[in-house]
Amino acid sequence: LACLIRASPESVEDLSTAWRSLSRYERQALTKHFLAGGDHEAAYFFTFLPLYLTNAQNNAAVGLSRALLVLIDILELLEVGAYKDTINMHTITVNLQDLGPFTKEVVNTRAFMCASEHSTITRRGAELVLTISTKHKQSASEAFSVGANFESTQTALRRLNRAIGAMAETLEIDSSSTPSVTHVMHRSVMRGVCGRGSDVLDHLILPDGTVVRDNAKKAVV
Repeated sequence: LACLIRASPESVEDLSTAWRSLSRYERQALTKHFLAGGDHEAAYFFTFLPLYLTNAQNNAAVGLSRALLVLIDILELLEVGAYKDTINMHTITVNLQDLGPFTKEVVNTRAFMCASEHSTITRRGAELVLTISTKHKQSASEAFSVGANFESTQTALRRLNRAIGAMAETLEIDSSSTPSVTHVMHRSVMRGVCGRGSDVLDHLILPDGTVVRDNAKKAVV
């Protein structure tokens, strides 16, 4: 990460602070990504990642901590999309060019934090391309957008998944029982978030990156 942001001695402390602000689960997700070599398992390679992180560091409305959280959001979107299963390549290139200028210009922190929910990932040739919607870019350029609804249920779910993953590790749940116990914990918390009978619970990302899908048409929480 220090190399990616071309860290100076003065900015290393900012990077350290941003890293410490992440939960253990979030740090593990990033560590797994950056250490993936594409030998035994497909790995994602982000182009324009240094530009994204540098712009985040230089924008007071963003900062490195938030930039890392959104990067994890994007990694989780890629996992849910199962691109590693459908693209027969050891290293899958993900183009983040659209995210760089957006991160530089955004003045609305909430809009930035929900950037992944207003983005699409499409395949163009040999790479995947992340594109942020034009409407979201316009809203993000305004400090206060009346009537704008940036936050979505999916954003809340993904970050809830991370919190539960961190809780599971803190409680030192045995790895053989983690899926069932974590799923129960997830449903219990969702009762207060979505109300009984909500059908928004369709998948859960476990600490090891495994995606558990709810095959029922409606999740009973």
